[in-house]
Amino acid sequence: MTESALPIGLQLYTLRNMDATEDEVLAAVKGAGYAYVETVHRTDLSGADWKSLLDGHGLSAVSAHVPQEAFEGDLDGTLRTYSDLGVEHVIVPAPGGDFFGPATEYGAADWTRLADSLRSIGQGCRDAGMNLLYHNHWQEMAQFDGRLAIDILLADTDPDVLGYEPDCAWISKGGQDPVELLRRYAGRVPCVHMKDLAPEGENEDQMGLADVGSGTLDWDAIFPQISASGARWYIVEHDMPGDYIQSITNSYEFIAGHLGG
Repeated sequence: MTESALPIGLQLYTLRNMDATEDEVLAAVKGAGYAYVETVHRTDLSGADWKSLLDGHGLSAVSAHVPQEAFEGDLDGTLRTYSDLGVEHVIVPAPGGDFFGPATEYGAADWTRLADSLRSIGQGCRDAGMNLLYHNHWQEMAQFDGRLAIDILLADTDPDVLGYEPDCAWISKGGQDPVELLRRYAGRVPCVHMKDLAPEGENEDQMGLADVGSGTLDWDAIFPQISASGARWYIVEHDMPGDYIQSITNSYEFIAGHLGG
């Protein structure tokens, strides 16, 4: 990380529907203030190609979202791709295959099964010099005999094998407190997804989401806990922004203001 750059990255999924060329998208990311990105999984680019493309716009990838199926289908090849890209963290963004759906369809045993799979993948990542993290949606906030699904995934797994990327908005959407989960998994959350929820009934065309700082989450409480939990990267994501460039700019400026940038 350069001395002048703040540790704020953008999950490129945010701009997946932007009507622009790839170069225009990345130029917009850089123009909004970002020096770092979290990539999405692509089969049309090698890790070296990805890196060259980002380098051309003065951007660096610090992490990548990678489907569970990619790891299970070709663990060695997938790890080579992300090693060549140079990321430190590879992140399973959601359960793979037919597992993903409303959490109420599943029981504790299903989340234990997922934990077993992630544990195996995580060991391979660790052997390759990368960290495996898991990113939550709201489904992981469901409770089974008093335990959250996310706790079933993480509680019995070595932190060196499986870390956590908390998504603040989806935690809140699932009825839980981002501050509490950040506190519970302190030391295990190198990256945090910065996402906000609009007031009930607003931004329905944006999946009920909002630019960071313009919604209902209590960032005055969340920011200190992110720092106390040892997180190194603030990763902005908005699943369905109304105005792509304005949205990523608003979120960057809000976070930069809290970080003193």
